[in-house]
Parts: sequence; C-alpha cells; structure tokens
Amino acid sequence: MTRDELEDLIRKAEVIRGVSLAGADLRGAKLSGGIFEDVDFVRANLAGADFRQSILTGCRLNGTRIAGADFSKTVVASTSFERAGGARARFREAQVAGCDFSNATIPEADFTTGSFARCDFEGAHLAGAQLELASVVDCRTLGLVLSGARLEGTIFIGADLTRSPIDGARFRRTSLIKARLAGCDLRGIALPTCQLLEADLTGSDLSQADLSQCGLSGAILEAARLDGARLSQAVLAKARLAGASLKGADLSQATMIEADVTGADLTGARLYQTIATQLKAAGARFGNADFTYADFSHADLERADLGGVRFFRTNLHEIRDAGANIPSRRGVLPPDSDRTTADRWHARWQAPRQ
Repeated sequence: MTRDELEDLIRKAEVIRGVSLAGADLRGAKLSGGIFEDVDFVRANLAGADFRQSILTGCRLNGTRIAGADFSKTVVASTSFERAGGARARFREAQVAGCDFSNATIPEADFTTGSFARCDFEGAHLAGAQLELASVVDCRTLGLVLSGARLEGTIFIGADLTRSPIDGARFRRTSLIKARLAGCDLRGIALPTCQLLEADLTGSDLSQADLSQCGLSGAILEAARLDGARLSQAVLAKARLAGASLKGADLSQATMIEADVTGADLTGARLYQTIATQLKAAGARFGNADFTYADFSHADLERADLGGVRFFRTNLHEIRDAGANIPSRRGVLPPDSDRTTADRWHARWQAPRQ
C-alpha cells in the first residue's frame, strides 16, 4: 500500500486492518482519525506523522522512528512501541492500555494528561519528558529513565523506580502511591506536596530532602536516612520509621498519629506543634529535640531517651514511659484527670461486648 492510498482510505473512514507497512517511509503522513487494527509498522519512518485522534489496536511499531510524531488524543491498546526512537513525540491526552514501550528512546516526549495503564516502560528513556497530570497505573517501570522529566501532578500507582534515574526531575503534587524506592539515593531530592502513600522507601537515603507537606501515610521508611530532611506539615500517620535516622529533621506541625519510630534516632529534631498521638517510640532517641506545643498523648516512650528535650506546653497525656530517660518535665502540661476519666469511659464502651 502506498502512502497516498493509505491517506485516501483514512479520509474515507475505512478501517486499516491487517496491513503491512513495515519499513515504509511515512514521514509527515496525515493519518489523523485513522482506525488501525493489527497493522505492522515495524521499522517504519513515522517522523512527524500525524496520528491525532486515531485508534490503534494490536499494532506493531517496534523500532519505528517517531521523532515529532503526534499521537495526541489517540486511543491505543495492545500495541508495541518496543525500541521505538525519536525525540519530541507527542502523546497528549492519549488513552493507552496494555502497550509495550520497553527500551524505547523518546526523550522530551509530551505525555501531558495522558493515561497509561498496564503498560511496559522497562528500560525506556523518557529524559526531559513532560508528564504533567499524566497517570501511569500498574505499569512495569523498572529502569525507566526520568532524568529532567516534568512530573508536576503526575500519578504513578505501583511503580518500581528502584533503578530509575530521576536526577533533575521536577516533582510537585506528584502521586507516587505504593511506589517502590527502597534503597535509593535520594539525597536532597525535592518532593514538596507529593503523595507517597504506602510507598516503600526502606533503607533509602533522604538526607536533606524536601518532604514538606508530603503525604506519607503508611509509607515504609524503616532504616531510612532522613537527617536534616524537611518534613514540616507532612502526614506520617501509621508510617513505619523503625530504626530510621532523623537527626536534625524538621517535623514541625507534622502529623505522626500511630507512626512507628521504634529505635529511631531523632536527635536534635524539631517537633514543634507535631501531633504524635499513639506514637510507637520505644527505645527512640530524642536528645535535644524540640517538643514545643507537641502532642504525644498515649505515645509509647518506653526506654526512649529524652535528655535535653525542650518542653513547652507539651502534652504527654497517658504516655508509657517505663525505663525512659526524661531528666526534666518542666514545660510539660499537667495531668488532665477529666480527660483520663473520659479516655477510660471511651475504652470501656469500645471494648468488645461479651
């Protein structure tokens, strides 16, 4: 099939089905609005081709040249772009499912507001790509290169980024839900206002990172390094930080309800107005930390070291402190007997009835 014949069929709204265009020169071809089913584009030159608002199902674009090609507002399913190459391809507002982009090299591509589900991006090079407001859900992402990418408002769910270069990437209001980042070197990374709900950051180095206003509920940060990290107004409810190092970290106005910092080192940390009710902090080290206006009601501080801690209107209501080192409680709020009575009444009525 010639290029002219192909464009004519598309103008007539004919479905392009089962055709081989392998190795064809389709540079700048006008294919907008086409319906392609089981079409072979392997090693074709599609540079600058216009696929806008097309539908591609079961097609093969392995090894194609797609520099500057426009796939905006396409619907693409079960199609392979494996080892496709070319800068500045556009997938704006594309809806893509079950497709293979493994080992594709498409730097500076535009994926803005695109939707990608169950796709394979392993080893793909998207350096400098624009992914603002795009969603990447249940995709294979091991080795995905995102250096210099713009990820403002991007949603990743279940992404494995443990081997992904992300240097220079811009994160803001990015969602990395259930992302895998264990053991990564993330020193100084800026992730303000991002959501890392239930993300696995076990053993990662986040020293001096900006995690202000981050959602880290249920995140796994066991044995992670967060020395000097900015976590002001972050939400760490039920986060797992056992054995982590948070020396000098800023946790002011953070929410740490039911978080686990067992055996963690928070020496010199700032916990100004921090809400840490029911905190699990047995054996934790808080030397010279700032607990001004902090609420540690019902926290487990057994065997914790609070030497040199600054207290000012700090709430230690009903804490467990057996074996804890608390040299002075000056600045701690006095016991609230009415609240204790209310707590016990509440516990009695919450207990399972026989």
